[in-house]
Amino acid sequence: MNVASQYDKIDSLKLILLQEKNDTAVIDKLIQIGMAYTSFKNDSALIYLQEALQLSEKAGYKKGELGARRYFAIHLNSVKSDYAAALDMYLKNLKAEEETGDTNFIFLDVRDIAVIYANIEDRKKQFEYINKLRSLINSGITKDSLKLSNYKVILNVQLGVFYSDPKMNKLDSAKYYRTLVYNLGLKNDSPVWMALGSGGLADVYLNMKKADSAIYYYQICRQSALKINRNDLYVESLVGLGKVYLAEKKLDSAYYYGLKAYKFLLEVKDATRMINASELLSEIYFEKGQPDSAYNYLKQTMQVKDSIFSSEKIYRIQNLGFSETLKKQQEEQTKKEAL
Repeated sequence: MNVASQYDKIDSLKLILLQEKNDTAVIDKLIQIGMAYTSFKNDSALIYLQEALQLSEKAGYKKGELGARRYFAIHLNSVKSDYAAALDMYLKNLKAEEETGDTNFIFLDVRDIAVIYANIEDRKKQFEYINKLRSLINSGITKDSLKLSNYKVILNVQLGVFYSDPKMNKLDSAKYYRTLVYNLGLKNDSPVWMALGSGGLADVYLNMKKADSAIYYYQICRQSALKINRNDLYVESLVGLGKVYLAEKKLDSAYYYGLKAYKFLLEVKDATRMINASELLSEIYFEKGQPDSAYNYLKQTMQVKDSIFSSEKIYRIQNLGFSETLKKQQEEQTKKEAL
């Protein structure tokens, strides 16, 4: 959906909102408007989602509360890169979902928490939440075979992400899970799974120093991502191609893809992925023997890293995770004592 049609959709939702009299219907429309603004990184999303959350809590509308909080967390996570605030909201949702037995969002909330821990490179907590995904699948969380199939693919994506870290030396495992996702995408003609699988395989081959295979799968990822408007996967494929060509000392090609990614990220305002793009351009300029330009991009990289991954923010995330673990232990102990 292009920007013009997205704004048309928002305008239509606003007109319907003005006519709604029912409290829950008003809340649902506020959430839909907030979601629409989030899709192109507009902070108006926060205004509508905040109002939806407040009205839901006041009215005791649990479905609206969970939905508003979830999409608020998505915006904080994917747009603002405020991982601590997003994690706090996800954990509140999980607590409410566990109390009410509402499984509508629980699987996706757990997945998003695993992604947050992946972003801050807390591998222990990341794997803990990946295991929760596995447990949810095995628990019979849904009887819907299509939904269950999608959940299994999501689990494989997260396992692929986890094992892709070259420091873990588990690239064969990463390749196995990424291939499962890619092959399922081919079988079902799903551009989403194809984009996720091919992008993951390309990352694996990049780390294995297999340039031809990495380029092949990055190109597939780039084309698939464009079809489904996945800006994150599209720009990751551009940065990946730049890294491959840099490793091959093909600096003109590396610069082409690096600059393309950088300009695109300026347009869509994706701070987290800007780190990789500016870092790539810094390395390219260093290889070209242009230290001033290399330094400028390195400085940008450090500034973005400091704003997103400050020690204070990482501490807040770790403290939230510790508090949640402690609560679980206390609840389990209380249950044992009650027996």
